[in-house]
Amino acid sequence: SLSFGNLIIATGARVKRPAFLKGPTPDGVFFAMTWNDIERLREYVEKRGAKSPSMTMKAAVVGGGLLGIEMAESLARLGLATSLYHGAAFAPSFSRTGAHLIQAALEKKNVAVGKQRVVDLITDASRSTIASYAVPSSPIEKPAVRGVRLEGGGEAAADIVVVATGVEPITEAYAAAGGRLHSSGAISVGDTQATEFPFVYAAGDCATVLDAVTGKETYFAYARPARDAGY
Repeated sequence: SLSFGNLIIATGARVKRPAFLKGPTPDGVFFAMTWNDIERLREYVEKRGAKSPSMTMKAAVVGGGLLGIEMAESLARLGLATSLYHGAAFAPSFSRTGAHLIQAALEKKNVAVGKQRVVDLITDASRSTIASYAVPSSPIEKPAVRGVRLEGGGEAAADIVVVATGVEPITEAYAAAGGRLHSSGAISVGDTQATEFPFVYAAGDCATVLDAVTGKETYFAYARPARDAGY
């Protein structure tokens, strides 16, 4: 054990894996949380594109939040035929008018925005009638993604799938110690980042923030609130 005068918990958050991602992540499926994630995605696009420069790669972005919107725009800018699937919520941080403007801007940049929910991945190890750009994997490689299955039974080809379905706070140790969690699973803190335990504070993506408008606790896992929690 270690003694302390003040303790700051800053365990951050991890990618929230959707239900359709069971087991090992197939080749061609990417998360967009860290700079290294983005670098791996860019390298993958460049290598695949170099193999067949005359073919247009297809990308599916899963998630309609800020990260999904930014990823869809970036992939379209790289020349990929890009579709964004958002289920029920698109640009939830904005007003309805703002969301409509964002969707129109994406569509102007040749991003197809669909309200369908992705329910499964199609890989070269699963049966499907869709055609895909990607070269079949060798037996020693892990399965490669070939597309997505949509709610209602539809399918869409995809050589790359970017999962941008949000993050979840890493708070298991705090909860095991009897700490109180917000409904989001984040550590509940006050306006000084103090937890319910004396001399114990939490900040960043593992903790709640106070909504400037309502004054209530909320979970907002973005860089600016995490940075501001340190002041």
